[in-house]
Amino acid sequence: MSRGARPLRAVLFDLDGTLFDRHTAVTRLALDQAHALGPLLGATTPARFAERLVALDARGYVGKPLAYRQLIDELGLDARHPRLQPDPLSEDFFRRYADHPLAFEGVHETLTALRQRSLRIGVLTNGRVAVQHAKLKALGLLPMVDAVLISEAEGLRKPDAALFRRALDRLGVAAAEAVHVGDHPENDVRAARAAGLRAVWMRDRYWPAPEADGVIDGLPALLEWMDAPPRAEVERPCRQTRVTPPVR
Repeated sequence: MSRGARPLRAVLFDLDGTLFDRHTAVTRLALDQAHALGPLLGATTPARFAERLVALDARGYVGKPLAYRQLIDELGLDARHPRLQPDPLSEDFFRRYADHPLAFEGVHETLTALRQRSLRIGVLTNGRVAVQHAKLKALGLLPMVDAVLISEAEGLRKPDAALFRRALDRLGVAAAEAVHVGDHPENDVRAARAAGLRAVWMRDRYWPAPEADGVIDGLPALLEWMDAPPRAEVERPCRQTRVTPPVR
């Protein structure tokens, strides 16, 4: 577990694209939204609507109103209709998030194993508090982590090193005693290393490969990376696990 000069005492995780399978969830969400719009889509099929929204969303790095404005223009939809306005569509997008709690395979097992190793666990994510907290709750991850830092609440966003330092303070560990796991080359990998942490890239071929301390293709491989000799990379096909929220 040492992976360097000092033993690991904490693991930080990104949320979207690392614990939460955002790409698949957004695809399903967009299909649901398209079916709900029904005849308003005209000749546009739900599959086409979803395909273009996912592309324009750019893994969440394009604002929803802008993505929907581009989508409406591209598909030639009736922009005068109140249900086809960017803001209402964006709000509907975020309301539907909790209906699609999709964790990558092995998330719960990996976090359980980390806790059994007496490691502290944190989540460090950019986004809106209501949306990100709802995801963590729907995935059943809140009881499994020691700290959650969401950019809106913190007033800081990745890749700001101050946000990583704040997470370390809340976990009570030094940068050299922590590793951050995430899918974004800049916001997760380079930012974590710049803040003094080790960084493991959760490979997403949408992004160019960064220089990282480790590369994994699934969360279970993180444990193998931690136990392997330095510089080893462990790869494993990545599948998803559906999480069904409790009926209340």
